[in-house]
Amino acid sequence: MVDRLARSRRHRALLSTPWLSRRWKRFNNKCHESFLFMLDPLAPPQQDGVMKAESETLLFTGKPAKASREGARGPGRPSREQIEARNRELLDHALDLFLERGFAGTTIEAIIDDLGMARRTVYARYGDKITLFKAALQRAIDDWVVPEEQLRAAESEDFQQTMLGVARLMVGHATSPSGMRLTRIAHAEVIRMPEIGAYLAERTERRAMAYLVDLFRRRLALADPEDAAKAFMLLVVDGAFQARVWHGSDDAEIERQTAYRTGLFLNGVG
Repeated sequence: MVDRLARSRRHRALLSTPWLSRRWKRFNNKCHESFLFMLDPLAPPQQDGVMKAESETLLFTGKPAKASREGARGPGRPSREQIEARNRELLDHALDLFLERGFAGTTIEAIIDDLGMARRTVYARYGDKITLFKAALQRAIDDWVVPEEQLRAAESEDFQQTMLGVARLMVGHATSPSGMRLTRIAHAEVIRMPEIGAYLAERTERRAMAYLVDLFRRRLALADPEDAAKAFMLLVVDGAFQARVWHGSDDAEIERQTAYRTGLFLNGVG
């Protein structure tokens, strides 16, 4: 017992010296850090303000936001060109079914099922069957009609060759498969929807008439260019169409009749 007290007094005497006191404090701090590390190995020792400030900057803060590109679309979203191509496919297929089954025998569901399109997409764009039918028919008519620029490109110094070129363009469009299809479906539904006939006449006959009247005024000194334009349409264009529909004339026969009737017309107005 006396020896223990003596050793304790010697320890306190040694620790009271400045140099040994500092060494003892460092030893205690190291032991404390080791104890904390065993409790949480990932927790860094925070001895001063520098280490605490560094711990606030995280290495992983979540998935980085993708930089937006100008004009870029969202993931999986179709482009405008893809949407329009899909819409053209819808209108073409709808017109085929309307022609095959008639307006009454065709349903939007049948059109959609064949294409594999979403019903909500079609109904959101067109609403009902009548609107879809008119949209399909209007697009087909607009694609089929002969542009005035194409007719003017057929003009030349030789008026006979000009009229033959114009006649071939008009007859070719009127007797083409798309032209025959449009005429059939328009005639079948014009009583139910007279606006179809009005639109078809506006886009085809009236535009063709307006061009011919202007052509005759520019190239011929006619008192009544409107009558001459009507005569040309009935004799050449409508005549070729009737030959194809009622008599089943082939392309060679249509070409022969077009040239012959154009000559008759020019002799009549000449």
